[in-house]
Amino acid sequence: MLTDADTLLATRFAAIRDETDDSDWNDVLRRCAPRRRRNVRALVAVAVAIAVGIPTALAFGAVRDFFFGMPAPPLIKSAFAGDNAMRALMKKYARAHDSQIALPPVVNGARAHGVMAVSTSDGPLALWAAPAAGGRQCWFVDFENDLVGHRRAMGGGACDSSPTPSSKIDVGWVWSAEHPTLKVLSGRLYVKAVSLDVTATDNKTHVTTTYRLSVAHSYFLGAFPRSLHSPKRVVARNAAGRIVLTVRMSR
Repeated sequence: MLTDADTLLATRFAAIRDETDDSDWNDVLRRCAPRRRRNVRALVAVAVAIAVGIPTALAFGAVRDFFFGMPAPPLIKSAFAGDNAMRALMKKYARAHDSQIALPPVVNGARAHGVMAVSTSDGPLALWAAPAAGGRQCWFVDFENDLVGHRRAMGGGACDSSPTPSSKIDVGWVWSAEHPTLKVLSGRLYVKAVSLDVTATDNKTHVTTTYRLSVAHSYFLGAFPRSLHSPKRVVARNAAGRIVLTVRMSR
């Protein structure tokens, strides 16, 4: 017999199921964000501000000076609120089934702010962060053009792992139907670094290339062609150029 929590979860999971990949739990969280009235004028202002600050030739570099600390628009705050709503559902489900589930922290979406942004062929891509319970952080990544004319943010995100992973890195590698030509790499480092070298092989050309991403306030963000395979290795460097972390990624 299904409980109310079972039925609600089943309905939501069925609506968001991806026939090609059902592993993105962060996507589940962001799709469950509550719908709120959008402030189109504010969203356009954010998108324009980011676009103006990013040179058109910039492929993987980050914009930090003016974007960091910028208050998040209502849709982004709602996305973080959606994380809390899903957390409540998970907690209710765990209690009903007497099971243990690792719950994400409660996040303060009202304090969500910009961290970094990069230019892409699909327009500006931004990473927003918000403080969470226990001194943790949660983040959300979205294409700024997607904020205009939508009732909810179309991106995805995550929260700090607890405890801190032994790899000293939380990383996401995501493809979406909304932006079919790109894959997005994002996440957080738990070492002091200013850059992240990402080594990956293109599935079409079979050429292996190392790309350098900027690290801002421990976060990194980059957009790559869809043909690029998942990264083989990432190497973090400090301000002196010294390697502070090397991680071989699982295939």
